[in-house]
Amino acid sequence: MSIELTVEQAYDSAKGRTVAHLDRGTMGDIGVADGDTVALVGDDRAVVTARPARDGDATGVVHVDGFARQNAGVAPGETVTVEPVAADDAAELTLRPVAAQCCPIGADHAGRVHNDLLETPTRAGSRVWVMVGPQQPFGVVLGSWRPLEVVATDPEGPVVVTRSTDVTVESAIDDVEAGSTAADVESWESLREAVFERDGRACRNCGVDFDTGSVSLEAHFVVPPVHGGTVGVDNLVTLCRQCHATAHESVTTPSV
Repeated sequence: MSIELTVEQAYDSAKGRTVAHLDRGTMGDIGVADGDTVALVGDDRAVVTARPARDGDATGVVHVDGFARQNAGVAPGETVTVEPVAADDAAELTLRPVAAQCCPIGADHAGRVHNDLLETPTRAGSRVWVMVGPQQPFGVVLGSWRPLEVVATDPEGPVVVTRSTDVTVESAIDDVEAGSTAADVESWESLREAVFERDGRACRNCGVDFDTGSVSLEAHFVVPPVHGGTVGVDNLVTLCRQCHATAHESVTTPSV
């Protein structure tokens, strides 16, 4: 059974968690329980985990975050069809970054991505989001949500990521055609080195450089490719780790 509901913003505590909060009456009407997988069908299709809405909340609405709304192709205030779906445990999940990133997600991040996506329902062709950015002391990450495309799942169809899922993250930066000023750059490592050389191996924000001591320098996209920025030296700046973290918090982003 399915039902049409009005889309509302997610609860703050549910952002990035791939869940849909429904009133208990609606959950009973369509035959789903807390923790079941449901599909949100708008212009596209998303799969999320059903959770009960807060007592006293309005009926006839579904609370979902912006990530789920993007997958479903709907906006707040629009209607979406909600229906129960069967989701198998994922044996394998293959992901690829949607665009080149200044903190590239690659094969060596598969374990961290796996942990971030535990209990997440998804399907091939959808996007999932993980928090990635410069890592600070004690494992704290100050960064931003990064989209990954679900390239393939085994089995096919809606799946849920479990601890036994074999997660593979493919690279999206190698062999990406670069921007107009760096057309010959074919890999992230060589692109980053070109940016460091141009900037004198010093942070463009605070000025710290390799000669002042133990400093980790990183390359930062001024306009992320996922938002239309080019993959080239003209869209990258050298930042130290601390300034890079600040840039990802949208406090300051220096220009080239």
